[in-house]
Amino acid sequence: RGTAQLRTRRVACPLAAMARDEALDLAQGSATACLGCMLAPKMPEVPETKGEKQPNNKRLQQQALPACKPVMDAVWVVFIFLAIGAVMLPIGAVCLSYGLQPNEALVRYDQTCFANPEVAAGSNSERLAAAWAAEASGNAETELACTVELQILEDMPAPVYFFYELSGFYQNNYRYVESRSYEQLVELEGADTGMCSPQRYYDGNESRPINPCGLTAWSFFNDTFALSLRRGDGGVQLLDVQTEGIASSSDRSHMYANYTATWFNPLLNSLRGGDNLTVPVGASDAFMIWMRLALLPRFRKLAGVLQDTS
Repeated sequence: RGTAQLRTRRVACPLAAMARDEALDLAQGSATACLGCMLAPKMPEVPETKGEKQPNNKRLQQQALPACKPVMDAVWVVFIFLAIGAVMLPIGAVCLSYGLQPNEALVRYDQTCFANPEVAAGSNSERLAAAWAAEASGNAETELACTVELQILEDMPAPVYFFYELSGFYQNNYRYVESRSYEQLVELEGADTGMCSPQRYYDGNESRPINPCGLTAWSFFNDTFALSLRRGDGGVQLLDVQTEGIASSSDRSHMYANYTATWFNPLLNSLRGGDNLTVPVGASDAFMIWMRLALLPRFRKLAGVLQDTS
């Protein structure tokens, strides 16, 4: 009498079981004893939240799909290389046969197109000085024009493509590539010409904006060509070489507008880079072809097409 009865019950100690039975044990006036455990209140459930950039827990997004990772031995490696070679060999043979079909004739003229043989045999700087002197004296047509012969040993069916080739000219130079304004070439109002420097203004005068500007346009190739045929009777026939419509159709339609060039290589002086434009920019196929940059320092560009070889 005067004492309280204490009921004890041994629990296996998992916290989840203790939390589940806590209310029942306290209602019965009993205490719960757990060997080696501490009774803790039940924590509220917090829903799992996914981070903003956390992918979904799927096999595809977690890169857990089944994969084949074969370990190649020598036999399989040899077999695979032989199979690839068997497929590529006929393709290469077809490409080689078509590549050998065109008949090509080449001639170098930059060291021969001078009336003075001493100048022709001189250095590049000497030939350049002679060319400037001929231009200044007005005798360029006689002193800088020349005739070179191409020996055609096989028949060339139409069309015959006529190219000029340059070597040691780095059109892929970063400054050269970026020195142009695409907005200006399409005659966009307020075009940004900041990348055209140093060929942005003629002689540095901001009242004389160069259009088209940039180093690429400034160095426009200025050699001109005429093809003629020497017949068996000794006569010479001038050939009709097509120089219009030979540029890329996408360039003519979308890259260049038909406007008149201004302050573009206007005079034969030290500010002159290459040829000037006597026709609208969008009408000069030679200019559009030149503006298509070459990847290597030795390249060819189309100068004309001979449609009739009869």
